[in-house]
Amino acid sequence: MFTLATFSQPVPTKNKQSTIKTAQETIYHFIYDSLIYCSPETAIAAFKSLFIDPNPQTNKKAIQALHQILLTNQETAFRLTLKRSFFLIINNIEPNQREKAIQELITTLSTTNKFQHKKTSFPAIYQLRTWLKRFTTSREYEDIKLFGTQAEEHWTQRYRSYLLIRQFLDIRNPLEQREAAQFKAKQLKEQYKFNLAMYTARCQSPGNRNQEHLPPNPTLLEDEFLQIIKLILIRKGQFSHENLARIFRQQIQQQTFANFKETFLSYLISAIQKPELIQQIQPIIVEKFALLEAKRDPENLQKPLLLQTCKKTIDYLLIENSKRPSQLFILLLSQGDPILLVRLLIKIILVCPAAQTHLELRIANLINYYKRFSAVECQWIINFLEVLNIALAIYSDNVKYELIKVNSSNPETSVADLNAYRVFSYYKKS
Repeated sequence: MFTLATFSQPVPTKNKQSTIKTAQETIYHFIYDSLIYCSPETAIAAFKSLFIDPNPQTNKKAIQALHQILLTNQETAFRLTLKRSFFLIINNIEPNQREKAIQELITTLSTTNKFQHKKTSFPAIYQLRTWLKRFTTSREYEDIKLFGTQAEEHWTQRYRSYLLIRQFLDIRNPLEQREAAQFKAKQLKEQYKFNLAMYTARCQSPGNRNQEHLPPNPTLLEDEFLQIIKLILIRKGQFSHENLARIFRQQIQQQTFANFKETFLSYLISAIQKPELIQQIQPIIVEKFALLEAKRDPENLQKPLLLQTCKKTIDYLLIENSKRPSQLFILLLSQGDPILLVRLLIKIILVCPAAQTHLELRIANLINYYKRFSAVECQWIINFLEVLNIALAIYSDNVKYELIKVNSSNPETSVADLNAYRVFSYYKKS
């Protein structure tokens, strides 16, 4: 039986890391075993009986391991253990049970306050409650809440896929969290694509336009504006964005890096129709390109340099140093039309698809910067994000037929829906 002394002896400094690692492995095995050999409900109950309302009768080794971590006074290690245990559960649950389990775990974490004043004979438990309270007011907890299905509390929640990509790319997060973030972001993007495809195809289908069962518009844009955006973004024939990107890739083969930067600038500027705007933008990009890896100007262009240049150009257009919106971002959106900036970004990722993840990361940085403002104050940002979502749904490298396969197993997806979706898959090529 545990005694007061069991949890009150400090851990020698030189043994802290070893103690923490051993304790964490004990906890992970406890969580994993409760899931593999029992059920999701049992695993969630085990999580609660360990982290939220510790019960020594649940698993003495796991409780003792948790208290060892508490006694090291390493709050960062505790948070890592808590997060990894959370994602161990949701990553190892059947997909059809995952959403419910995520919501139950988030709800469990949100109930920590009700245990704050519960009597306990173990001093370390007070440390646990203090750390839990701080955790539920942290950015890490906000990151976890992005995995839930709660109603949109803030305008930024609508753009969760970008915020999840940021979690995926953050190497400080546990591997399990990064995997879950990647999966959830992909799921959200695919669902958006499917909803947009259904809405678009049905709107264009004769006789469906005025029917009550027409799928809801998945964007925040008016129907008429949505049609205009599609016509602008979806160019056809030899002047399509994809064809121009293909020609550009052929032109830059065997070029020096210096020549490539000049060609790349011309390729981007060709998207701008206003001469006065070109006069404002071109000098800014020229100056930045001149400084970009200048010592490598004589080298032949290689894929790493192409990727680096495209990523830096995205930074120039959106947000530099991951902190404040760039000069070009403010200048372009101040024109009152977000389509131009979106076209520039699409032209970049069509040349270098590997840069799309970086684009999504920088969008997450922008969302994080503007989240302090209300939706009314950020309407111009929201319009930009809505247009960008449509453009990425059209030009993303993900194969659209993969979505058809996924959704064809859903009994709620009708044959008419799937046929309409196939129409949309080839809409921009017709």
